[in-house]
Amino acid sequence: MTPALQQFADSLRSLGADAKLTFAAGPPATLLIPAKHADVGPIIVFDEPDEVTVEIGRLHHSHFTEPSEAAKLVADVLADRICVTIDFVSELCIGSSYFRVDGADSTAETLRDSPLGLKGGHIRSDRYLWSGPILREPTQQRSR
Repeated sequence: MTPALQQFADSLRSLGADAKLTFAAGPPATLLIPAKHADVGPIIVFDEPDEVTVEIGRLHHSHFTEPSEAAKLVADVLADRICVTIDFVSELCIGSSYFRVDGADSTAETLRDSPLGLKGGHIRSDRYLWSGPILREPTQQRSR
């Protein structure tokens, strides 16, 4: 395992996150955490020359200079404390972002009935926790 990925794994464990990590030598070297929900996909952590990249399934990715900061994000994702939003105009993806659910005075349980992360107007925002999509109404269910 590379030093950066070892630091990530050690930090993740120290944060109390219970995740099965699978290492692949690459290039680039990666750690994979299997998907909890098929609509989200696995978390993959890439050790790149100047940074660590965290890919949250097919939804979003973020870049970090410190592996321990990447581990904090992943620990929060695994605990359903991060909501990832994917924004669309018609079927064209125009961006993705994430926010900390508890920082928005919400919880994973109350987020379904909340407008947090929704853009509105002609922009459709799909929201996801690690445990799966957040659907406001049953009619929002659809395949990707």
